[in-house]
Amino acid sequence: MATQNPAPALGATDVAGPDVRVIGTVARRALLFGVPLAVGAVSLIHPGSVANPTHDHETGYYAQLGDKADLFIAVHIVQMILFGLLALSVWVAVRELRGVAAQVVRWALLPFLVFYTAFDAMVGIGTGVLVREGHRLPAADQDVAERLTNAYGGTLISGDPNVFAFLGSAAWLVALVAAALAWRRGGAGTPTIAALALAGLVFAIGHPAPFGTIGMAFLLLAYWRLELVEPRRGRAAAGRPRHASSA
Repeated sequence: MATQNPAPALGATDVAGPDVRVIGTVARRALLFGVPLAVGAVSLIHPGSVANPTHDHETGYYAQLGDKADLFIAVHIVQMILFGLLALSVWVAVRELRGVAAQVVRWALLPFLVFYTAFDAMVGIGTGVLVREGHRLPAADQDVAERLTNAYGGTLISGDPNVFAFLGSAAWLVALVAAALAWRRGGAGTPTIAALALAGLVFAIGHPAPFGTIGMAFLLLAYWRLELVEPRRGRAAAGRPRHASSA
């Protein structure tokens, strides 16, 4: 009986379903490599990150974010686009895979998109606008503006702690752990599986640096291995001589 060949790696032509490429190789690699790099770079300039500190839990956003309110708004507008592309990249990474774990990835990406993007827009853009406009008010109104801005993250809409952030982060973690399990079943190596799981865990903690940057570094490592390393492993395994055994 002949030994079975390993499951196709990312980028192989033997796909699960119609043998049609959803996007070309160049576009796929631009997505898989470019999006984690972009998200990681934005996490470094994100006001409040370790690379761009602005506030602490005692003083709140209002006192320390004043001169960076426009940057805060711009970062969160860009992130609305990048998080959509991030979800797309994960979908592309498991596009060729079958099984329960791969289906979990696809389903979990939807609440990540809905809740995490809503959280980021509501808290990020909303806070930035409150800070910017609050600092334009007369001095007599600054105390009210500060208390309103610092309390914004704990409104009845978002909950305290922020339920949107929790649901979005949990969905991201589930999606990436499921992707690791799906690629484990698909024959990926241990470093690839570990990088996917760590990308889910670290980025779920937070998207500003250091967690956002480190999480995207793990995701970039996983994509690099899926796109360039795992196919070579598959071809090497397929090129090994087959040993027949008689029943």
